[in-house]
Amino acid sequence: MPSSSAVPSSPGSAASEPAAVAPRATSAKATRRLAVQPEAAAVRERLQRHWRSRAKDAEARRLIRHGVKQIPGCQEHSDADLLPLENAMEFYAFSDGEAVEVEEEPSGYLFVVHEGSLRVRKAGQPAGQLTRGCVFGGDNFLWGAQGLVSAHAEGAAGVWATSGPTFQRLLRQRVEEYAAENARFLASLASFAGLPAKQLALLANAFFEEVVEAGTVLVSKGDTTTALYFVRKGSLRVVDGSAAEGAQELGRIGPGHGFGERALLYGEPRAATVVAVEDCELLRIGAPELRAALGADLLAYLEGCLILAALRGSPTYSEFSFTQQSAIVRAMQVRDFPRDARDVIPSGGELFLLVVIAGNLVRDGVPLLSRGDYLEADGCSIVATAS
Repeated sequence: MPSSSAVPSSPGSAASEPAAVAPRATSAKATRRLAVQPEAAAVRERLQRHWRSRAKDAEARRLIRHGVKQIPGCQEHSDADLLPLENAMEFYAFSDGEAVEVEEEPSGYLFVVHEGSLRVRKAGQPAGQLTRGCVFGGDNFLWGAQGLVSAHAEGAAGVWATSGPTFQRLLRQRVEEYAAENARFLASLASFAGLPAKQLALLANAFFEEVVEAGTVLVSKGDTTTALYFVRKGSLRVVDGSAAEGAQELGRIGPGHGFGERALLYGEPRAATVVAVEDCELLRIGAPELRAALGADLLAYLEGCLILAALRGSPTYSEFSFTQQSAIVRAMQVRDFPRDARDVIPSGGELFLLVVIAGNLVRDGVPLLSRGDYLEADGCSIVATAS
């Protein structure tokens, strides 16, 4: 029995999707309310006596990023997210035995050890040693713990540090900027044009950012990863088989184009290998996040996207407004045909738009259409073959 096709609240993504990109992990950011310890004047004065002017070279910045990413909740922040925090860090030098952090007077500062080592006590008991690249102090203001850790220099030692309120403000500011950037990018895509602001905001916070370098093999033919992807910056090369030189190139995927609908809908293996032509930024979202933002009937939503994509590609229907195209989607029906069924499009001279949601169509034994492809036909007989 035919069923009406669901209309998404936005237009769909590209009608043809050659491949999808596997995740390489930077993720969407999430905020949390931070419990910040007050900074007593005596604590600030104690630390200020150890302040030293020191420029941050590339190695110092790498060390700071490495340390901050050890903090729970900060592992998935990108280098760009942490740049304001790097800039806010200042250098403090300590001699042997001097206190960097005191259990009875937690500073609320975040510290990253640059050189030397620190002897740590927790709840009054020895708790090990901190060496180059280690981070400490964050628990005091991130999770509201008080008076848990003290740290004293063993020999000469140097640390980078910033206050808890500064840490909170900079990360929260970057999270808000990140979400706004994502929302603007998603709103510019045909797939989400016209999406209500509330759903767009949910999507913007649910997407994971992926940064890949030129030459990275993102997904190989036969992989079974499933997600929906959009290219924000850069270009990807789609090849048949391996990424070795001489492999047949099937196409390119550039900024503003989305791919992955087929993998998300049907879980089918990747049909090609995808390689980054240059450094790229991608946005990725999985089915659970999509359902949370767009509704439980994700299959119906994405089927509607495929139909809308066909309407946008049609010489006839592309001239219609989005409201008119949405009405056409609601009027269309999804029909199932068994293998070798004939007369999928009955003859009769009437203009039809056919969009393949699943399976393949052939004409006289020659492949004609596959999933996501469309056909405007004025009376013809086509054999449908289900995959």
